[in-house]
Amino acid sequence: MDPASGSPLQRIQYKPLDASRNEIRVLSFEPPSTPDDLSSRLDRILGLRLDPLRLTLEHVSLDDFKPEYTTFRTERPTQWSRSQVDDAWCEQFDFELGSTSSDVFRTIARFTWGDYTAISYMWGSPEDTKTITINGMPVTVGENLAAALDCLRSSLVDKVWIDAICINQDDIDERNAQVLRIRDIFSQSLAVTVWLGEDEMSGT
Repeated sequence: MDPASGSPLQRIQYKPLDASRNEIRVLSFEPPSTPDDLSSRLDRILGLRLDPLRLTLEHVSLDDFKPEYTTFRTERPTQWSRSQVDDAWCEQFDFELGSTSSDVFRTIARFTWGDYTAISYMWGSPEDTKTITINGMPVTVGENLAAALDCLRSSLVDKVWIDAICINQDDIDERNAQVLRIRDIFSQSLAVTVWLGEDEMSGT
């Protein structure tokens, strides 16, 4: 949990998660105001032209697989692990030069609503914070988390799961229940990004 997330996150109007639908919350990156071409993406990656970080928090179901993914999964050998199935799923697609990141992510997504990356990160100092926008409202988060999100929005990632925001930290019952699910949420993600700081990031 992010100790720098604190009281400003109370401004987010959380709705209860539906356990019967196997719901989680994910953050979606709102489209940049600049074009999503190679030059603009390079500028954003290099920090030369950054739009304010704006995200939307939404509920999704981890049971809402695309029919084609469900079929693909049932046709794989039963001894395959989930990660082996997902690797094979992604490797079957070919993309033309010039395909946008949104095209790629939409194609390889396993769920009807898209797909997500889970973020593991170092908390950093609770005194170091930044303000980002979630659902149209300013929210204060740890500087390290803001930096990770800033970097990920320039990659193929469309949606992310991060405990500090995607779990209602003020709801003790929900927090306790979701902490028990963290291992499964990470294992079901399309990728896991480990953020150690501005100079170090790894993905699996």
